[in-house]
Amino acid sequence: MIERAIFLGIDKDGISWLRDLYTYDGTEGFIDEYLQWHDERLTNEILREKDTYARDIFLRLRERRLFKCILDVDQNDFPDPNVRNFVFAGTKDFHRPLELMIAKHFGFDENCVIAYTISFNSATKTESEIPVIRRMKTTIFHDESALFKSVDQKIREQHFQIYAPFEYGGDEKQKKKKTREFHEVILKMISELANPQQKLGLD
Repeated sequence: MIERAIFLGIDKDGISWLRDLYTYDGTEGFIDEYLQWHDERLTNEILREKDTYARDIFLRLRERRLFKCILDVDQNDFPDPNVRNFVFAGTKDFHRPLELMIAKHFGFDENCVIAYTISFNSATKTESEIPVIRRMKTTIFHDESALFKSVDQKIREQHFQIYAPFEYGGDEKQKKKKTREFHEVILKMISELANPQQKLGLD
């Protein structure tokens, strides 16, 4: 949220001092000025701005009204290897088009939907090295498992998430229903972005 707030503050709100703070000009003066800033000062200055995305998001952060994670998936959610690689091994160029599609479909502010790829330390690094005895010969699980071989290690260490200004209302049943809707609709959108010819019938 902080990264998006600063981006919007510069790109949409046109806050000149914020743009200057994050636009490196190669001078010692820039470095000296940059070192004068810390989290508290940045927060206070942004909160002084009126009617800006940056202020709204920082206000949410201060009040703990955080964007909710409406989708959290890993490689197991993408059985199609082309779509899986599109999400985890390709560029992030699809993030913005996906954010716009989600915002339009669910009625969110298009600037407040965030697609994010997170990396983590996967347990598969150790699990894949478990010794396995096959035909009286010791080998490791990675070499014997088609699943481990088929998925790139870097992909196994990533999750793809979507955050949005959404509040889950109602009971647990309604929450699960909405969660399933987000999951099904957004995965379909990702598939369409990964394989645009399928939507257009150009197979």
